[in-house]
Amino acid sequence: MNGRVSRLLVALVVPALVLAGCGVPEDAEPRMVGEEEAVYRFLLGEGGGTTTTTEAPPPADLGPGSVFWEVLGGEDELSRIEEVAIQVNIDAPTESALKALFSGPTETDRDDGYNTAIPETLLLVDVRQDQEGIVAVGLDSQIDGGIQALGGQRLQVILAQIVYTATASGDFDSVRFTVNDEGLPVPDQDGTASATVNRNSYSLIASPPNP
Repeated sequence: MNGRVSRLLVALVVPALVLAGCGVPEDAEPRMVGEEEAVYRFLLGEGGGTTTTTEAPPPADLGPGSVFWEVLGGEDELSRIEEVAIQVNIDAPTESALKALFSGPTETDRDDGYNTAIPETLLLVDVRQDQEGIVAVGLDSQIDGGIQALGGQRLQVILAQIVYTATASGDFDSVRFTVNDEGLPVPDQDGTASATVNRNSYSLIASPPNP
């Protein structure tokens, strides 16, 4: 056997021995793959399938915004509202702020003395532009008799919280309330019902307490 043939045999035999040592069958017959072999093939990228990953949606771009919480009054004082800075979605600042409002104060907010007059039975349905400068705030009231049944100062504080929060971004200056897509006239701080209200409608509730 000459040297060239010897080198050729070595070149063929060594890979075969390596493959046999790795557990790779030498024939092309189908066979069951054991658990250990399946894991081995998976680690080598020979699992025979493809893996997919689901990317999380990118976080919303946030920017400064405001929400208005209730500050309970003392014996001789009425409740009022006060502005608190939050982060809002810059692509939908009004809707983002209102969602935060209807979610209620955080534990930190409550520790700082902030509350909300908005009951859990009053739900935010949608927020959309109505007319130029006017935002339509859709509500779903699960209160017996509707939102008007609340009456008194509590209703005015609720409306003041919503109106001031809805106009905080500067995109709108007035609010129209709807229930089931129908307009809902609401009282201002003087008790006068109106289809559209603004910050002036509840300016006394937003004023700082008397010194």
